[in-house]
Amino acid sequence: MNQKKFNITVLILLIICAVLGAIFIFVKPESSKNFPIIKFGEPVKTFSPQLSENVQDLVLTTDSFISVFVGKDNKQKILIQQNKDKPLRIASITKLTSALVIKDNVKDGDVITINKSNISEAEGNSGNFQENENFFAMDLMRAMLIPSDNIAAKAFAESIGTEKFVLLMNEEAKKVGMKNSAFFNPSGLDYLPYDSGFNYSTPEDIAIEMLYIKNKYPDIFALTTLKNTEVCNYRGLACRTLISTDQLLNSADFPFKILGAKTGSTPLAGKNLAMIIEAPEGQGIIVNVVLNSLDHFADMKKLTNWVADSYSWK
Repeated sequence: MNQKKFNITVLILLIICAVLGAIFIFVKPESSKNFPIIKFGEPVKTFSPQLSENVQDLVLTTDSFISVFVGKDNKQKILIQQNKDKPLRIASITKLTSALVIKDNVKDGDVITINKSNISEAEGNSGNFQENENFFAMDLMRAMLIPSDNIAAKAFAESIGTEKFVLLMNEEAKKVGMKNSAFFNPSGLDYLPYDSGFNYSTPEDIAIEMLYIKNKYPDIFALTTLKNTEVCNYRGLACRTLISTDQLLNSADFPFKILGAKTGSTPLAGKNLAMIIEAPEGQGIIVNVVLNSLDHFADMKKLTNWVADSYSWK
């Protein structure tokens, strides 16, 4: 083969290699395309719990509550409710909305300072916080949600600007779909004058917010299921153990798995509790909200047991 034919042959081979390379790059095998993943096995079936015959009356110490079932197909069904649209003070259930503002505006690694005004203007210093202490936001969030510390909520608000923080709370409420709720402070405390400027919501609105948080920020609820937590300052010093306000986390006669919860209690708001649990037989989840109760833990037990016993779950 002379040099000219050899050069032509090499050129042809190079062209062929280039074409094959282009095909390999631009024509990917089917498995690498964005096809939906096929899961073999039984598909998600639509399930709706049916009310049994001869159910017992439900007697609670409040007249404002709701229980909502959400199936694996995301279809919802109100199992029982009373005054679900009644606006009431919600105390520290407020902190769920504060947590949404924090998630959207504060980074976990941001350092938040406890100021003198945080301590002097807010009750409920469960973390025994001192003036000029500094904490990472992710640690202060645990203090706000687990022992429901009001100082922590106030410190977060001041780090953004209290007026702006409250404005963002109300914007979050609208975004979530809460139609009968309003917020005036980040903690849920009753401030003077007691007849104006108090945080309020309804059992239905809170249930809507609970579902929103579970879907978008499940880590918020992961914190609320902790029985206790240790919080240290940003240097890893001055650590303290904080205990959850939710007694049902330690209740032997509450057999349902708690996926998320928030308590709230003030003299004017009464005792309040919002909770997401696993539905019986693993059929989905149940959102229960009890407001203005005399005994929110006892009422939550009664409500949950009534729902489990009064409906067919198979």
